[in-house]
Amino acid sequence: MTLNMMLDNAVPEAIAGALTQQHPGLFFTMVEQASVAISLTDARANIIYANPAFCRQSGYTLAQLLNQNPRLLASSQTPREIYQQMWQTLLQRQPWRGQLINQRRDGGLYLVDIDITPVLNPQGELEHYLAMQRDISVSYTLEQRLRNHMTLMEAVLNNIPAAVVVVDEQDRVVMDNLAYKTYCADCGGKELLVELQISPRKMGPGAEQILPVVVRGAVRWLSVTCWGLPGVSEEASR
Repeated sequence: MTLNMMLDNAVPEAIAGALTQQHPGLFFTMVEQASVAISLTDARANIIYANPAFCRQSGYTLAQLLNQNPRLLASSQTPREIYQQMWQTLLQRQPWRGQLINQRRDGGLYLVDIDITPVLNPQGELEHYLAMQRDISVSYTLEQRLRNHMTLMEAVLNNIPAAVVVVDEQDRVVMDNLAYKTYCADCGGKELLVELQISPRKMGPGAEQILPVVVRGAVRWLSVTCWGLPGVSEEASR
């Protein structure tokens, strides 16, 4: 079975047939030039093809990859349970998608988001595995850094005894600290800003108001100050 024929199985039959007839070799050209790392194995999971993106990503040449099992790229950083789940799904001839921590030829680790699809012949027999993967190491690292910064920010805010709340341009709460949550709970679960009947957006930066609020049946007076956060959007604060 040629690469073109195997790739035909990955797209709707009508589209694949039309493209193959009108543009012979188009699929192979597409795969060769794709930015996504693509590999193909036989039924025993030995590599019989890898595109240039796969070679760049792994650090291996095509000659070095041929007839090798993809476990060549496996690292101990990926939990064994992930591989077990992957093979349990693939042996049922079902596609599997997940994330694996792979190891390049130079020993460097990288995180991939990978789709593996069993390729069956017309008789329904397994002939190949088609894998498409992309390196998400950079985006994952940035996401982790953002989460760490958010965790640190929340820890700092929660240690401030005063109630602190961040709202967006529509006065919707996007972040608050423990003291603010406590006030809301003491107000019967109602939003403190609503109980105070104020709009931080309308108050203006640096504006201060002394307002009454009923907390557990008793009237308390709160000093409310509003400050703008230039350059901070709701999406960035999540």
